[in-house]
Amino acid sequence: MSTRIYYRGPIIWNLILFVVFSFVFVYLQEIFKGFSSVTNRTYFLYFIKGHIPFVSILGLTLLMFLFQTPKLGKLGFFLSTVLTSALTIINLNFMFSKFVLILLFFYILIAYYFFQFYEVEYSESYYKSQIDEELLYPPMLHRIETCGEAANDKKFFGYLTNWSKEGCYIYLSNPENIKGRVSIEVSFQDHKFKADGIVVAREKNNHGIGVKILTNANEESLNGLGWSEFYEIIGEMGLKPELLL
Repeated sequence: MSTRIYYRGPIIWNLILFVVFSFVFVYLQEIFKGFSSVTNRTYFLYFIKGHIPFVSILGLTLLMFLFQTPKLGKLGFFLSTVLTSALTIINLNFMFSKFVLILLFFYILIAYYFFQFYEVEYSESYYKSQIDEELLYPPMLHRIETCGEAANDKKFFGYLTNWSKEGCYIYLSNPENIKGRVSIEVSFQDHKFKADGIVVAREKNNHGIGVKILTNANEESLNGLGWSEFYEIIGEMGLKPELLL
């Protein structure tokens, strides 16, 4: 099933800033090498024309981050980092600078950690439905029933197919166009666990939504059981998402 991602968290915005910094980093080196000024428009256009592949890769990478395409985004980020590092090394051969060398070291180090954070971000449960179309028939080994209500008072019903400490993925009983903030209630072993979240991903056929948990439990919850309690209990029981199918 094809999932469309809507949420751009802090990691994505930091990656966008990092790509912009990559351009500025190389451009400032070229200015220093050409003894030009930052405000020199002619030299800026000259730089763009002379680095079309580099600028194109950075631009495409930004679009991949903005339009939330994780696989292409990782490839674009890797290519952007490699090209930036390669151009910096070439400039160092032309005009050596200890300061630029130190900046390059930290640039590669930060890029490495950003890449790891990027992979962790998209490994979250609310981006992965774990739904196999060939196995969507009753009865399933386990079903964790879930209901909820969106900000526009639209109600929905379904069951969990994936979950983690930060959120979950819900397969909807009926296709619904659910967006924005939602309140969910998970029924498990005669207990109800409540939480507030936001829809960060949705199946293109509207048959499933990924919910990032924002608050643990609603104030209306009489038993005080929220998402963290549900996650702790289900973890102690050894029940994992892959056991649902």
